[in-house]
Amino acid sequence: MSTVSTTALVDGGKAIALSVIFGMVVAFVPVLAILALPLVPIPVAYVICRHRLLIGVLAAIGIGVLSLMLAGPVNGLLVFLLAALAGVGGGVAIKRGAGRQKLLLILTGLFLAALVSWGAVGLINAGMSPAEAVSSITDQVVKIGQQTPALFGGQQGLNQLRDTLSMIPYLLPALLLVAALALSAGMVFLTRRVFDRLGQAFPDGLPFKELRLHFSLAYAMIVGLICYLFSPYISADYSSAVYLTGLNLLIVSQALFFVQALAITHFFLGGFQVTRVKRVIVYTFLVLLQTTLSLPSWLGLLDIWIDYRRRFTRRTKPGPGQV
Repeated sequence: MSTVSTTALVDGGKAIALSVIFGMVVAFVPVLAILALPLVPIPVAYVICRHRLLIGVLAAIGIGVLSLMLAGPVNGLLVFLLAALAGVGGGVAIKRGAGRQKLLLILTGLFLAALVSWGAVGLINAGMSPAEAVSSITDQVVKIGQQTPALFGGQQGLNQLRDTLSMIPYLLPALLLVAALALSAGMVFLTRRVFDRLGQAFPDGLPFKELRLHFSLAYAMIVGLICYLFSPYISADYSSAVYLTGLNLLIVSQALFFVQALAITHFFLGGFQVTRVKRVIVYTFLVLLQTTLSLPSWLGLLDIWIDYRRRFTRRTKPGPGQV
């Protein structure tokens, strides 16, 4: 019968402590929660890669118990699901040698499962449907906004906010998928740096600047745009369903092509050796453009056919008589 080494137990204890700390940030520091969420599973993934699956499973259970005790059932369940699904699943995938692209897809599915499970348990416990829960939150936000309506652009701004929030239940598939993709990318990025610092092997893969989405995603964005634009002109029985389908497709595809636009930008900024400060300014400008006009997403979409990086490399490649 195999035994658990002292080193494994120590590393497991450290993993529990770190993940619980990150979980407390998620529970009690909402401003930093987005940064802490992809950090929660990393210690569990590390002990699985460093030792074995049993240590990671025991660590995830310990994280769940402590988180439930310290943060309550709602936040504690979320921390446990992240550690048990993304942490254990990600650790097993890395240990089995999954490439970065495959790892990203696996983690996206695991984060999505964690978010859906957590939300479903919360809704069942509250006895509400997604629409009822969003409506309740919307009423509270609008009630707070009515105390300081100037912050929201007056009553018209509050009405627009109410209309926007009322759409959330119908956009949950896209919103949850985008959230899972973002958390997955964040975990892969951070895990690589943690593993490198601790001397733990991490799967090889193409650098971020070489990221290229599959061409089929371009048609998903085109179909979404067609559904969005032509939904008012079709039968009223199907108009709403077509409109929401198009909107969900647009949200997901635009988010993905925005990432490709960032990869393209990273490629050119590196090629021209742009300083760190200027890079931050450029990335900030891209985020602002995306939130207002979605232009970076269109840049990423057109790259499917134009391939800016290949054209740039071909034009700058030294000729036969050049050194």
